[in-house]
Amino acid sequence: MPEQESAMAIAFALALDTENIEIQQRQIAWLREVQPAELVEKTLELSSQIRQLNPIHLENWSFTRKNITVYR
Repeated sequence: MPEQESAMAIAFALALDTENIEIQQRQIAWLREVQPAELVEKTLELSSQIRQLNPIHLENWSFTRKNITVYR
């Protein structure tokens, strides 16, 4: 996967809603409509890995993520 697409997958993975599964499902459905399958799969893989991180490392990101309105 090219570097630019990897960066996009990271950004998409971080932006996926982790608190509301319905919103997350809509976000993933949108991604599947507008992005290549390989990018969507990488996004989902990275999202799974991000969820496994120690929450203390995501404390500041959690605040920032709530201000992201992309895909909502």
